Amino acid sequence: MRFWVGGGRYDPDVPSRWLRRSRSHSDGRPPAVPPELTGVFLELDHRQSAVQSAVQTLASLKPNSPIVSEWETVEQGCYTATAVYISATSPTSPTGLAHAGPRPTAAEVQRQLDEARSVLESFYTRHQRALDSAVAAATAATARATTLLANAQAMQSRLSGVEGQWLQYPSVQTAHDAMQTATRELQLAQERADLVATRDAAERLDTAITALSAALHAAPGV
Repeated sequence: MRFWVGGGRYDPDVPSRWLRRSRSHSDGRPPAVPPELTGVFLELDHRQSAVQSAVQTLASLKPNSPIVSEWETVEQGCYTATAVYISATSPTSPTGLAHAGPRPTAAEVQRQLDEARSVLESFYTRHQRALDSAVAAATAATARATTLLANAQAMQSRLSGVEGQWLQYPSVQTAHDAMQTATRELQLAQERADLVATRDAAERLDTAITALSAALHAAPGV
């Protein structure tokens, strides 16, 4: 979950600062706010992070999916509930976090957290199939890329040994060059964490490895 401070700047240290304060200065907690709200907040935070990860995976595969656009509203609701919670429970205002008016009441904090959780769960329930499918596809694409890179390395090792003599044949050399190019493209896609490019590059590498294997088998004397 993200926390925003004055001027719209994201401050990743706000949650950790809050948790340290709440643990070390529990006596300073406003008496009107029951400590049980911490559990509610942390559960919302955990759920949002899990769903957010799945949405990000879907966005990497289908950036124009309406689910991704819908998530922005759901996510903002979680941020709003978090801001209300921190405003009510922090013994002192976290540095840079603007307060508008008096502290929210415990009832208001509970309402905001419950509402955010309800909207979050509704979103996930409606889109669970698409989100789970995206995560599964990403996992499969990553695993396949790893396997193909290992296969390409094994083929390269073969050509670095005795079978390297067959590189003198144009068909083998051309196929070898194509495999090296496809290997590098796949590695670059992985470095960019681009799932679509990784999936497409893996297909090209698979084709290149198959072509090189066929060229080696067809080489004279093999």
